[in-house]
Amino acid sequence: MMLITAISNADNLSVEQYDNLLRVISDSRKDRVKRFLRREDACRSIVGEALARYCISKFWNIPALAIEFLTDEFGKPHVSNKEKIHFSISHSHEWVVCAVSNTPVGIDVEKIHKHDPGIAKRFFHEKECEYIESLPDSSKDNAFFELWTLKESYIKAIGKGLSQPLKSFCILPDSCQLGMEVFADIPIMHFKQYDIAPDYKCAACGELQVALPQEIEKMTPGELGERIMGKEGNR
Repeated sequence: MMLITAISNADNLSVEQYDNLLRVISDSRKDRVKRFLRREDACRSIVGEALARYCISKFWNIPALAIEFLTDEFGKPHVSNKEKIHFSISHSHEWVVCAVSNTPVGIDVEKIHKHDPGIAKRFFHEKECEYIESLPDSSKDNAFFELWTLKESYIKAIGKGLSQPLKSFCILPDSCQLGMEVFADIPIMHFKQYDIAPDYKCAACGELQVALPQEIEKMTPGELGERIMGKEGNR
């Protein structure tokens, strides 16, 4: 199974929301937050860890404030001494999303805007570039970020970071379903896209297709803080 939760307005916390969520994150995260020059980056960073704590706590019924985060050699975050806990976080502008599962999982969210064709040529497989170029100009930005989120979710799920070249695999729409053509000895995964807002793309990736939820949970930063502290207070 898998749980996916999305937080809106994550880049514009009120003073109260900021202070409340700051109380539930780790000291190392607090130190990182202090180094951000832009407040919106600090807000997203705070929400990201708080959301991961909430999702992990809800999914496995463990205390949110007792969770310790570490990173592996590829920079993939994991929970200390909990090998079967898998999670992935992503943020873009006002949205922060988190997916948790008992098998490898990846998630990515991106705000749609005018894309640079040079980025596609640099990072996408040639068949993906051909697909984008075959579309009308009005559809190219949407297609670029659709593919980008799918590919990023895959990279996060397999846990190799950018040591796995984005060009080494190809994801293309196939009869209104997501087909995957693999050009390297890498795992086959399943994908699902989610409509969190009209001008955003969001995709999740996991080992089991049946585990990908049909819907995602949405809440505000205020609700996130209330639910974390509510769960802690009820233990």
